[in-house]
Amino acid sequence: MSGTLRRIRAGVLGVLLTAGLAVALPPTANAGPCDAPTNPIVCENSKAGSPQSDWWVDGTYGDIDGYTTQMSVQPGERLDLKVKTPSTNYQVDIYRLGYYGGNGARLQTSLSPTVSLPQTQPTCLKDSASGMTDCGNWKVSTSWQVPSTAVPGFYVANFIRNDAPGASQAYFVVRSDASHSDMVVQTSDQTWEAYNTYGNSITPGDPNNPEANSLYVGNFGSSDGRAYKASYNRPYLNSGTASPMNAEYPLIRFLERNGYDVSYLSGVDVTRNPALLKNHKVFVSSGHDEYVNATQRAGIESARAAGVNMIFMSGNEMFWKTRFENSTDGTNTAYRTLVCYKETKVGTKIDPNAAWTGTWRDPRLSPPSDGGRPENAVTGTLFEVNGYRADAIQVPASFGRNRMWRNTSIASAGTTTTLTAGSLGYEWDTDPDNGYRPAGSIQNSSTTVTMVGGDFVLQDYGNAYGDGTKTHNITMYRDQTSGALVWGLGTVQWSWGLDSVHLYPPGAPASAPANLAMQQATVNVLADMGAQPRTLMAGLTAATKSTDTTGPTVTVTSPVAGSTVPAGSDQTIRGTAVDVGGGKVAAVEVSLDNGASWHKANGLDNWTYPWTPSQLGATTILVRASDDGATLGATRTVNVTVGAQQCPCTLFQNSAPTTVDSADGSAIEVGTKFTTSVNATVTGVRFYKATTNTGTHTGSIWNSAGARLVTGTFTGESASGWQTLNFTTPLQIRAGQTYVVSYTAPNGHYSVDAGYFTGKGAGIVPLTAPATGGVAGGNGVFRYGSGFPSDSFNGGNYWVDPVVTTATADNVAPTVSSTAPASGATGAYTDGTVSATFSESVDPASVQFTLKAGSTGVPGTLTVDDKVATFTPTALLAANTTYTATVTAADGFGNVMASPKTWSFTTGAGAAPCPCSLFGVQTPGIADAGDGSDVELGVKFTTSVNATVTGVKFYKSAANTGSHTGSLWTSSGTRLATGTYTGESASGWQTLTFSSPVQITAGQTYVASYRTPTGHYAADGGYFATKGAGRGVVTAPSSPSAGGQGVFEYGGGFPSNSYNSTNYWVDVVVDTAGADNTAPTITSTTPPSGATGVSTGTGVTANFSEAVNASSVQMTVTGPGGTAAGTTTVAPDAKSVTFASTGALAGSTTYTVSVQATDLQGNAMGTPYTWSFTTGAVGACPCTLFRPTDTPAASAVDSAVELGTRIKPTQNGFITGVRFYKTLGDPGTHTGTLWSSSGTQLATGTFTGESGSGWQTLTFATPVAVTAGTTYLVSYFTSAGRYGYTTQYFTADKVNGPLTGPASVAGASNGVYRYGTGGVFPAGEGGPTNYWVDAVFTTSP
Repeated sequence: MSGTLRRIRAGVLGVLLTAGLAVALPPTANAGPCDAPTNPIVCENSKAGSPQSDWWVDGTYGDIDGYTTQMSVQPGERLDLKVKTPSTNYQVDIYRLGYYGGNGARLQTSLSPTVSLPQTQPTCLKDSASGMTDCGNWKVSTSWQVPSTAVPGFYVANFIRNDAPGASQAYFVVRSDASHSDMVVQTSDQTWEAYNTYGNSITPGDPNNPEANSLYVGNFGSSDGRAYKASYNRPYLNSGTASPMNAEYPLIRFLERNGYDVSYLSGVDVTRNPALLKNHKVFVSSGHDEYVNATQRAGIESARAAGVNMIFMSGNEMFWKTRFENSTDGTNTAYRTLVCYKETKVGTKIDPNAAWTGTWRDPRLSPPSDGGRPENAVTGTLFEVNGYRADAIQVPASFGRNRMWRNTSIASAGTTTTLTAGSLGYEWDTDPDNGYRPAGSIQNSSTTVTMVGGDFVLQDYGNAYGDGTKTHNITMYRDQTSGALVWGLGTVQWSWGLDSVHLYPPGAPASAPANLAMQQATVNVLADMGAQPRTLMAGLTAATKSTDTTGPTVTVTSPVAGSTVPAGSDQTIRGTAVDVGGGKVAAVEVSLDNGASWHKANGLDNWTYPWTPSQLGATTILVRASDDGATLGATRTVNVTVGAQQCPCTLFQNSAPTTVDSADGSAIEVGTKFTTSVNATVTGVRFYKATTNTGTHTGSIWNSAGARLVTGTFTGESASGWQTLNFTTPLQIRAGQTYVVSYTAPNGHYSVDAGYFTGKGAGIVPLTAPATGGVAGGNGVFRYGSGFPSDSFNGGNYWVDPVVTTATADNVAPTVSSTAPASGATGAYTDGTVSATFSESVDPASVQFTLKAGSTGVPGTLTVDDKVATFTPTALLAANTTYTATVTAADGFGNVMASPKTWSFTTGAGAAPCPCSLFGVQTPGIADAGDGSDVELGVKFTTSVNATVTGVKFYKSAANTGSHTGSLWTSSGTRLATGTYTGESASGWQTLTFSSPVQITAGQTYVASYRTPTGHYAADGGYFATKGAGRGVVTAPSSPSAGGQGVFEYGGGFPSNSYNSTNYWVDVVVDTAGADNTAPTITSTTPPSGATGVSTGTGVTANFSEAVNASSVQMTVTGPGGTAAGTTTVAPDAKSVTFASTGALAGSTTYTVSVQATDLQGNAMGTPYTWSFTTGAVGACPCTLFRPTDTPAASAVDSAVELGTRIKPTQNGFITGVRFYKTLGDPGTHTGTLWSSSGTQLATGTFTGESGSGWQTLTFATPVAVTAGTTYLVSYFTSAGRYGYTTQYFTADKVNGPLTGPASVAGASNGVYRYGTGGVFPAGEGGPTNYWVDAVFTTSP
């Protein structure tokens, strides 16, 4: 084949050729390279290779692209290849990469297309949802039936045009799942595809091409244009750092040159079958292994746990967490779609799959996602330096003693050794103390680089890069269960030091010769992992595996076990370490949290670790060491005690702010929240001053509620630095309480370090300042102007400091100075609380308070307010019962009462009398709900005794404007009282007093409400969810008990809706004075007591002194034959009750009536009221058309009207008066009239002595004679237009005794009316409605 068909980089080729000639081959052994015992690598590499000019392709060119349909195949399997080119003459050359005497590859076969040329391939599929290009819809162009004798390895397919310049490559693996080779190398194929920009592009690798597509560049609608998915079904375009020829190929050359027993797996293979890793002694992650999926990582970790040694010869390794999906070309082929949404870049979950596809280390959304697992827990190093970097690894002389460097010049070097240029690149890692360092990890090098002017140093979890200084270390550790050795190189290009033949990307040094020390170190480590070379190259020394299985022994010389060290003091833990197993001490680790975390000490044989104790009490110091083979020794334990810091002390001591002058010139009060762990005294205030922070400064101490406890003015200030104010009178403070220390800067220019308190506090016990997330309202506080500083921003530290001493703390125990009720008191209210007042402030957490009736404890709640402890029983106390209270407490300085205080008292008959309300002086949490709607808001309540409601209160926000009305309702929605608020204040509690108090009944539920036309009411959601309100006489039930509590009605009216058990802060004013506690009496009866000649058809009525409870009324009429059968009806105003017998009463018979009832307030008549009357002869009148218990079906509110009924007597007689049924709420004066059928007025009069409702009777001054069979009309006039009626009543004649209400007269229906003034004959027909007007008829005047 013509060399003109390949574009080969001259410099590389020169290096290739030179490398092949520079090293002499080892002398020929008697046995051939393929004779037993051997391994396939030695045999294969003994064969003649192909010159680099035949196979090296430095980037795609010439319009020919192709790919393999599988990432790996086994011998005996077929590999399909798909090619896109206009060429009519091309071939596919299959090479196996290795050493091959320096040629680096061997031709396996040349394939011709199996289709007619030119072959037209369709446009690749584009996934608009992910930006992915999938060329799986291409047709197969040729296939390779892999020989069964093919040696597993790293292969390349070269697509070569023979009709014009053009070539490209595709990489794949020939694997053997049955292999148990000493080592297995994993390719970084996921990283290749992540960087692969192919997308129907004719300009390879051009990121500006609209078809360019990768997980880094493109025109997809992501935050930076990147795609979310990358397909393996594409030609590979990228060269440079993303190519396996950069860092993977030189490792292959080195391993196969030296005859290591090695096989290869792709990342897809490890994902598909991670158990394959356990078939080998050593697993190698090579090159730029940046993309790793969860199954792959779990397989690697499982292999490590099973004893498989590991080499991470990679940098930026295991950075992005990926997952696989099937192809989208219709074949649904597994493991052909790489998915990584890089969710870390946007800080939120955008991958629709539940799996996290951001960086492995990013914890922000895990859980529930599965990130937050930094890679150094596996690889030993953590990526922090982005490319392109071409730094060189440096090995200070102190590392030369480590086993890794045996048989190298570094082992005896007296100065730092610098390794191959570019060996630290093109991206690299560090060994941070991030809580994920593997146990016993050691370092074998140290290279510190400062990077400025580029996006080199990672600033967050995986998105932002900038300037910085970082230190690289080669690490090594062992799995503490299996003993597997893990070697973390932490750089992509360690392999450059193993072999100089590789790609040299832009930015790389002109040359990078192989480094003998790096080659020997690799041989050394592989030997310790059990892998030995069969054809060790000249210049290297065979290494043997370590037999040292014992780690170093450590001693701790300071502090001494059992000693006490003061908190806040600078301590140095120090000691020695000795390795007696033949190795060298390589790392010492210290733990101060019982092994939860370990941290690297300074030094090795003699080591130190700085420690500033901050937690009082027993502390365990744990120390362990690793040798240079990463074998961890036994843990040394030293127990000490951390005592209190010796005060006077401050939070910041001699520290100084980073930002001395904020440049804010506004007047401001700035401060720091602090607390002490012991009783203490604040003697002063410090602040850090900028030269521009001028004017008079004052310092203060506040409690957490904002009360200023002490203040003073700074004097004798210096121009800048720490300034101190000493208080005239020091302030005693309590342990565990939060205080604020502040100073006023009238001209601003205060010091501030933003974020100082974010995630951390300050100070050492007993004096500490909490982190901003550890205290309500945050730490680092300010207030523009002056006053209590309660605002915070970004956890800023304003460098204000208290001066605290423990020398003058209060150590005197409190005593009880008074109690309520007093000892021996009687008549205590059953709804009262029990309290004790102490001689000084007490610690709320220390108070113990019990209340007992005999030996039975009383449940309740305890509150402590400064000097007063108050016990509130859950239920009311029993009446007339003796109770015993016991209390003990300690003050804020831990001084406990010498003995508990005990006293007794006796309750009286009931609760404390009112006036009282539900909420007293309580205030809402949310004074303005923000709802501007017109709404009626209320609260359900009940009382334990009869009482009166004198008014309604509500809590007002400043925006709750307009005229407000308050109302009292029954539980069924009847409004009992209402009024308009006057003289309101701008906000707070407002009170309406009703013009007349309203009597309410014990045990009944009522609703107090107010209406706001402009909304902006108070509302605390969930207030009534589990509790009620009030105590004693008036209480509000919880929402579950009330069937919904906290009620409202938009637009006004009875509030019956409820939501979220919300308290709308409506209250009722209840008074027990004036309550109705008097039982009702009978004021009059019909017939009166002792009456004779009473009509046998009459009703019996009793009138009460007040309204009664209808359900409580008991009324009987008893004659000689027993109790008369009949109907009892209570009038609508509940002030009278009427009995109507089922049939006529017996004539000339004496009847006795018994009546008993309870009023609306529950007051019952002590004994029934009784009276007697005697009936006249049977059929004797007076008679009426309607019986006493007949009542209207409905009531009307209408205009002034005269209403009437036509009546016809069946015998001659007299009409002595008129009756009408009065509905509730019918005011004014009523007149009654008797008319002839033609409209002549026969008699009239005015009703007097009316009751609130029911039948009313007018007796004419002179009875009117009436004739049998003649129709008359009786009427009454209501000026208010309120009357009762029953429609369709007179559809038939109504007959009762001698009176008939005809259904019609001369074609006119009964039931008549006339609107207007009274006294005019009503002729309008109601068709046939009964307006309940009646005549009183008698047979004699």
